[in-house]
Amino acid sequence: MQEIAEKTLVLLKPEAVRRKLIGRILSRFEDANLTIEKLNLTSFKRETLAELYKEHRGKDFYDNIVSGFAGKTMVALVLAGPEGTIPKVRSLIGATDPLQAAPGSIRGDLACHMQPDNLIHASDSSEAAARELSLFFPDLQD
Repeated sequence: MQEIAEKTLVLLKPEAVRRKLIGRILSRFEDANLTIEKLNLTSFKRETLAELYKEHRGKDFYDNIVSGFAGKTMVALVLAGPEGTIPKVRSLIGATDPLQAAPGSIRGDLACHMQPDNLIHASDSSEAAARELSLFFPDLQD
């Protein structure tokens, strides 16, 4: 059994749900020996998404993301694994722009476009993971 040292948030965005890619994406994380600790298939309020993407306020795509995702079905999950899980997840996902994402990465293989929906979001640091996990899983205990 692997030691859990790090947790991170991953969101499968509305396009991933609409295109029925949930199982394919989740299996990539499991194949990489990461543990899905919690999973929530639901829609989220605009306020929650505004807080998630707050560092992008003022950018031209911010309103499209927040308004476009609010109320649409998404999958939020807690991924856990050993030290280095966050960079591992980011590598599995690939570059934000699918045209720049490596073949074999989730975005490189499955994403069609960048904005407003490039299939998936993942925390980019342990600080971001703590903040984001508290938004989507407020009952999570370490």
